[in-house]
Amino acid sequence: MSDERTPGSFDVESELDRFKRAMIQLRPTPEVCRLTVDYLRGYLRATDAGILLWEEQAGSFVVWPPDSNSTLRLMIFDPFVLFVTDHDRPYTRETLKSGSIPPEVARDAHRLFEDSGADVLVPLVLNQSLVALVFVRRASDSDLTPAQTATIDEVRSLAVMALSNAMLYARLEGILQHLEDKVRERTRELENAQSQLVQSEKMAMLGIMVAGIAHEVNTPASVISGSADNIEKNLASIQSLIREILTHLPDGREPSLFRAMRIVALRSMAARKISSQQSAFSRKRALGAFLETRGLHPAKDLAAFFVEHGLYRAAGVEPAELERFGNSVLVRSLATVGTDLSEERARDVFLFLREVGNSARNLRNIRQSIRNIVRIVRALKHYSHLDQGAMVESDLHEGLENTLIILGSVMRGHVEVERDFGEIPPVVCNPDELNQVWTNLITNAYQAMKGQADAKIRLRTRRRPGAEDRAVEISFIDNGPGIKPEILERIWDPFFTTKDQGEGSGLGLGIVKGIVEKHGGRIEAESGPGKGAEFRVTLPIAGAPGRASDPHPKR
Repeated sequence: MSDERTPGSFDVESELDRFKRAMIQLRPTPEVCRLTVDYLRGYLRATDAGILLWEEQAGSFVVWPPDSNSTLRLMIFDPFVLFVTDHDRPYTRETLKSGSIPPEVARDAHRLFEDSGADVLVPLVLNQSLVALVFVRRASDSDLTPAQTATIDEVRSLAVMALSNAMLYARLEGILQHLEDKVRERTRELENAQSQLVQSEKMAMLGIMVAGIAHEVNTPASVISGSADNIEKNLASIQSLIREILTHLPDGREPSLFRAMRIVALRSMAARKISSQQSAFSRKRALGAFLETRGLHPAKDLAAFFVEHGLYRAAGVEPAELERFGNSVLVRSLATVGTDLSEERARDVFLFLREVGNSARNLRNIRQSIRNIVRIVRALKHYSHLDQGAMVESDLHEGLENTLIILGSVMRGHVEVERDFGEIPPVVCNPDELNQVWTNLITNAYQAMKGQADAKIRLRTRRRPGAEDRAVEISFIDNGPGIKPEILERIWDPFFTTKDQGEGSGLGLGIVKGIVEKHGGRIEAESGPGKGAEFRVTLPIAGAPGRASDPHPKR
């Protein structure tokens, strides 16, 4: 570092005054070092000057500004460093000759003078700790004068104060940055918590809506169900009335047409859907050809009618089965009617029978649809029951079944559900909260196996044996890809998720664990890569200690 000033260009008083004004201002550490080195270089007419500054990462004093060619290092445990912290003053080569420094310290100081090429060392000490060490190389190796020592001491005091302020400010900046990071982190957590609260509020409103919808759907469903029953009774009454009227005809016998109509109505009520279109087509073709040989018209239409309404249920089309059907009461009754009617009238008879069969089939469809509606409505009512916080005796199997019904539309055709339900007693719990647990665990298992051809979820319930016979265990076992051991340890952590961004918040399993523990139970997970996953929930039968049950249980 060469000095650009000429020997006569340095005005001691004005430069010192300028240095003082600079040092009382808050400046970063590099700027304080530069000003200190520049002043001492000018004041001591130095040919070179530098500073060894403490660097935390390096754990030593290193040259500033950084110089790739310099290997100069000063360790904090060097004897000279330890000595100057208690003997804070400038040092020259002449000082080493005075004998006032212990020999081991003098040897270490002499090495430092030689390595730096300096003849003046100016320590900057703060609270008996060396902060930096300025080394100066002068044209002359004479000792310092008292006036120079006094000026250097004044410069040292100002530099130490400025460095102290700079370091404190740097630490303050680091603390502020850390606080800002913490504030941002806490803000994110508060935003997530707020989102969860909003979501909880939405779910509460959804529960109210579902309960209302369930009531609104259940009312017309009950009306339709009753109406279907009434239609069935009406048809039976019509049949009875027709029979009563026709029995008073002159011949006094039950007409064949009435027998055929009754058979069509009763049998088609219990009809089952044909397994394949190819099977139905072959039956229709074989039966149509057979009916033509019997002289029944229209043969093809009748054959299609018999097959579609489940009246002809033979597994094959062998001649013996066709012959058996041809000798049935239905076919014989239609053949009897057909002998007295023209082909046109026979078609009218077929149309009449078809309408009776269609009515029966429509009633069957209505009844089945109503059963499905009632089943779904019942599941929704149980799933979204608004007895928040109520602890009642509840059938866990019912809650599991209701959850499977709710999730059925999502999982149907994608995953097989196997029920391995044991004999377990009712459990004192909050069914709504446990429904959330079942939903989360089943959904997680389903999502983990998405796209897997043989995906299977096994639900197993049993009473805990031995000392834990006062508890039940519910297991959720899948044959998916499993969970890695390093991930398995973190699945309960809030905001931890392995799902893609936007697919999961990482709160699900944490909420599940909280609900289970609130019930006085525990949840465990076992897994391994390629071994699937198993989540076991253990719940006390009597409920969590200290949580009062509802004196008027609703379930």
